[in-house]
Amino acid sequence: AGARPETDAPACSLCGGLLGQAPTLRQEAAQPSARMILYGTLDNPRGSVSTELNVEVVLRADPAINGKKQLDLGRYLPISDPKNSLHFLVFCDVNNDKIDPYRGVPIGGAEGLDYVKKALALDPKDPADNLGFYFRYLENPDKEVARDAFLELARANDRQIGQASSQLSAEKLRAWIKDPQTPTERVSLYSFLLGGCGGDADAGFLAAQLNEDGERTVNCFDGYLGGYIHLRPRDGWD
Repeated sequence: AGARPETDAPACSLCGGLLGQAPTLRQEAAQPSARMILYGTLDNPRGSVSTELNVEVVLRADPAINGKKQLDLGRYLPISDPKNSLHFLVFCDVNNDKIDPYRGVPIGGAEGLDYVKKALALDPKDPADNLGFYFRYLENPDKEVARDAFLELARANDRQIGQASSQLSAEKLRAWIKDPQTPTERVSLYSFLLGGCGGDADAGFLAAQLNEDGERTVNCFDGYLGGYIHLRPRDGWD
């Protein structure tokens, strides 16, 4: 994306405290504790201590789940609409044949499940293609899918983003940056990504954002400047 110093620093020192949040789904699945990964709907909440998961798909199996269609999650989770229960992705450890569900993530229907399956199957040795995959889900209607894809890109380093830049869409990034509803931490990252895949007109666009007055410019300034430096290194550093 033009002459610029390469670093292994995360792209998103621009993203506030987001990097300290829970692991992405891919990162969680790579933990030794993720002995099982299940997908299904919540059912039968009892008192304040129990809710069951109706197991629809076993994404990672262990003999402890064999033949079981329901799993007691060991905690109460409210079900606002019993006729339209949320789907959950549940990570479980297994200790002495006892299943320990330790993290649940609300994931939508077939499209959300498809995202999870594809994310868990990605080759960790091909970060450029992986980032191209996550880019396609950045503004997905499923908030947890969009959040997970965003964190994957936010945790990538400059070199990886440079390698993936040909798979990103400058047109989409510009539209998201312009949208006043886009949260500021996303605007910062999107501006940084635009520096990796945009052209001369995008340098002008980012320069114009830097010169705008207002709270949004203050909050997104590092992202605007990071993208601008990628596209016009001399002017940006000056």
